[in-house]
Amino acid sequence: NGADLSNSAMMNCNLKGATLTGANLSGVNLKGADLTGANLTGVNLSEANLTGANLSGANLKGAIVNNAILKNAVLVGANLEEIDMSAVDMTGATLATADEGLPPDIRKILDEHALWIKGQAGKGERAILSGTDLSYMDFTGTNLSGAEIRDAKLIGIRLNGCRLVMSDLSRSVMTNAEIKQAILDGTNLVDTDLSGANLSGTSLGPVDLKDSQGRETGRKWPTNLAGAKLRGANLTGADLRLANLMDADLTDAILTDANLTGANLTDAMLDGVDMQRVVME
Repeated sequence: NGADLSNSAMMNCNLKGATLTGANLSGVNLKGADLTGANLTGVNLSEANLTGANLSGANLKGAIVNNAILKNAVLVGANLEEIDMSAVDMTGATLATADEGLPPDIRKILDEHALWIKGQAGKGERAILSGTDLSYMDFTGTNLSGAEIRDAKLIGIRLNGCRLVMSDLSRSVMTNAEIKQAILDGTNLVDTDLSGANLSGTSLGPVDLKDSQGRETGRKWPTNLAGAKLRGANLTGADLRLANLMDADLTDAILTDANLTGANLTDAMLDGVDMQRVVME
């Protein structure tokens, strides 16, 4: 316990179930290592390379992970309490799968929300996840329409193929999120930070408003991205018809093949934007 293994080379090491509590593993090369179920409580992993490592079920509570590399690492079921992941490279990492690995309390909220969407009288409850930290979790294909997820920490979250129609994601931090081929029509994204997010092929268009009898009213409810940060975001082929992008920061964003018909771009920052083949009829 508390061993100093800093800057060691431990590639492809089998450390399954190992107890390394409080050890100094800063700068260690643990590429491809098997740390399944390992006890890494309070371990120093600063600048460690854990590319492709398997940390399923590992206990990383209170670990120090500044500038660690966890590219393509598997962290399903890992305990990541009391960890600051803000300076970690999590590209391609699997933190949770959509059907397993999500925390039980989150799964319960999603199950209740699914019933609420079906609209059966007295059944289910709208998902309220405001202020929560769902960073790097995988919600692929989930229907979160109407959910309230304001002021949440959603860094690197996977929402590919999700339905988030008329949801409230305002002021949430969604940097480097994966939101490909999703439907976010009519969603509130005011002051949301989507810098570096991948929204390619995603629909951010308007919702047709209906009356109490379900008849079309002819009115539309656009997606609201006022003040949103979309620096370096990928919006290739995205549907942004009628979207409110007032004061949005689109610096260096990719808008190739996007549809911006009727969008409000008042005071938006468009420096370095790639607008090849954009539709703005």
